[in-house]
Amino acid sequence: MEAEHAGLLEATLARDTRTATERLRAHYERTVEILLEDGRLKEATTTSSHSSR
Repeated sequence: MEAEHAGLLEATLARDTRTATERLRAHYERTVEILLEDGRLKEATTTSSHSSR
């Protein structure tokens, strides 16, 4: 994960919009995969929807 963040920071500081955008998208996708595998995203969604009722 640290290398992922470093690559995103590097592209952002270099003002390389295309690369930064691609890396951010990939980071978000991987984060969602991790949360889904762990069950946390489903838990958070379920808890959130119940608390708004």
